[in-house]
Amino acid sequence: MRLPALSAALMLAAWSGPALADEDLSEALKAQIVPCWNVAALADVSDYIWMFVSLDLKPDGTFGADDIIWQENRGGTEGEAIAMYLTVERAIMRCGRDGFDLPAERYDEWRASNLVFVLNEEPSK
Repeated sequence: MRLPALSAALMLAAWSGPALADEDLSEALKAQIVPCWNVAALADVSDYIWMFVSLDLKPDGTFGADDIIWQENRGGTEGEAIAMYLTVERAIMRCGRDGFDLPAERYDEWRASNLVFVLNEEPSK
């Protein structure tokens, strides 16, 4: 089944560990990742997927490939979840290749960021 349109969202949430409690910090990180998230690559996903990723950042906002960690997913098939993770990983690496622009004096608040990427929100039951 092919959906006529994708709905996608990125939330920064406290699903495990510390959250970005300050909405300004959450929005700053979100605004830097979303432009690189190619949801069109997931056009064949017929179900909802929530992808939970943790991102460990250095004080200058940079990170290594091993700092992007797939924690959990909900929904979709195994293949769809893998495809989703790969698009998420590419978005973070592409937009963050020079480091994310976040306030250094608040490093303790954003060094371990929990990201939730949502594709085709779960249908109401």
